[in-house]
Amino acid sequence: MPIHLKQTPTFSIIVPAYNEEAGLLASVGEIHHVFEQMGYEFEIIVVDDGSTDGTGSRMELLASRYPEVKTVRLTVNSGKGHAIKKGVMVSSGEYIVFMDADLDIHPTQFGAIFNALEKNGCDVAIGSKRHPESIVAYPWTRRIISTVYYWIIKLLLGLNVRDTQAGFKIYRREVLTAILTRILVKKFAFDLEMLVAAHRLGFTIEEFPIRVVFSRPFGRITFRDCWRTGIDTMAIFYRSRVLDFYGQPAYWEKPTVSVSIIIPFRAPDKTLRRCLAACLRQDYEHYEIILLPDADAPELGEIARNHRVSVIPTGPVNPSVKRNIGAARATGRILAFLDDDAFPETDWLASAAKNFADETVAAVGGPAVTPVGSPLTERAGGNVYASRVVSGAYRYRYVPHRFQDVDDYPSCNLFVSRKVFFQVGGFSSQHWPGEDTLLCRAIVLDTGKRIVYDPHVVVEHQRRPLFQKHLAQVARYALHRGYFVKRWPENSLRVAYFVPSLWVLFCLSGALVWQVPYAREGYLTVVGLYLLLIAIFSVHLLRPLETLLTILGSIATHVVYGSFFLKGLLIPTLSTHKPISETMFRGVAEGQSGGSSTVGLVTKRFGKMPEE
Repeated sequence: MPIHLKQTPTFSIIVPAYNEEAGLLASVGEIHHVFEQMGYEFEIIVVDDGSTDGTGSRMELLASRYPEVKTVRLTVNSGKGHAIKKGVMVSSGEYIVFMDADLDIHPTQFGAIFNALEKNGCDVAIGSKRHPESIVAYPWTRRIISTVYYWIIKLLLGLNVRDTQAGFKIYRREVLTAILTRILVKKFAFDLEMLVAAHRLGFTIEEFPIRVVFSRPFGRITFRDCWRTGIDTMAIFYRSRVLDFYGQPAYWEKPTVSVSIIIPFRAPDKTLRRCLAACLRQDYEHYEIILLPDADAPELGEIARNHRVSVIPTGPVNPSVKRNIGAARATGRILAFLDDDAFPETDWLASAAKNFADETVAAVGGPAVTPVGSPLTERAGGNVYASRVVSGAYRYRYVPHRFQDVDDYPSCNLFVSRKVFFQVGGFSSQHWPGEDTLLCRAIVLDTGKRIVYDPHVVVEHQRRPLFQKHLAQVARYALHRGYFVKRWPENSLRVAYFVPSLWVLFCLSGALVWQVPYAREGYLTVVGLYLLLIAIFSVHLLRPLETLLTILGSIATHVVYGSFFLKGLLIPTLSTHKPISETMFRGVAEGQSGGSSTVGLVTKRFGKMPEE
């Protein structure tokens, strides 16, 4: 029987689906039937979270059968939370409803819960299996897990919600608009993080009774899922209680500023193809991609047929020179510098571009995380970089952290205002790596503008495998940092950069103190505490080999970094690349036309991108 309200709202029902081929048609059909009978205007957004079965074809059939159905296809399975977030971004409803595809909680219960939400005036209504009036055929194992989890989140987060995980929730749109860009968790604790963020901003949350019939006795939750949820919960606690990460709303608006993605590389390979595919999946309209290989290749000709892509062969020059060439030919107001082995999230451009609405912001960087499913030695290398005892205060470069201003950021994931980039002279063609440090130094000192770290500007960055390639990369970084400390101390003279070198010197001192009993005992105690600390921050339960590699990699990283940092401090000069003529680059910066035969510039021109 239709429910009559004073004002008919619009609903967006988000249905995340992963390998739901068998029941998706029936489930979405039932949701459609229920809302159609209620007489509301509504849309159903089905999000395929990288399914490996026939879910995609079922979605196409649903879209052709029901005009109210929208579909979103994600190529990689990233978790329910990530799928819901993508669904919300394409929604238009005044109220956003989350429903699981298995319909353990039937949509016929929606009307009563929504009427209660309207009557009570709350902002978020959630179905609760633990509500006294709920009817639940609840396995005892899930009841125990749910009870323990409730007390954990109540004690740690102060959130008095008995059931955060039920797959039935109603949010007023303004709530999600204020919190969505703050949400970092992609999997099971996603529900919790949204509720914590909403609670922190003062939105009201109420629980309502539901009737649940489990289609799967224990769902698809494994011990590993429970462990991962626990880790994510502790991360939410840290962001909420320590960083006050959710203390200010971060309203999500789609920016329209034009962006040029600049990717230097030697020759096309599978990593470039993966990088390019990720760039072309962006939830953004106003962007172009500039590829900068050493030489042209047949494969690049095929790629350049895409209207967004421009290919500029540069000759065998270093990446900083390539980036300057790309910037000179770019038409976007924002330059997005990306490595060819970095794979951006679909909201990468949108998340970064919104920061430039603040005129004090000249550049934006974001975390470069280790790709999901990386080989063992690459995962271990990523663990080393993300370790607190290796990266210390700079760990935010490898895992999402809090919003903050920075004065130095890697160019593997860096956005810079085109105007500011030319104003400071672009990248140094003499130094690589380290050119990004010099660029950031010039931005902060010469323009007085800010460089912002935004944890939502995420790319997956392929790691060098342990040990040889990883340590070679560390050595290059350390050598340049040691030299920069004495030459350009403004954003390189930091105590943290000296710590590995002090540790190397301490280890070498063992040869001197070994014959002194008390000194020897103290020395061994310090070494033992160091090894214990390394082990604590390297442990990955259920993955002993990865833990061992991370421990050994962390120790080796400290030794190599410390040694080459000292070398950089001691050498009189460091010029790894001969500077090229900057005439062409400066001419473009000043609005002149020009070119340079020495770099063999070839380009395909596109129509002017919108500036606003």
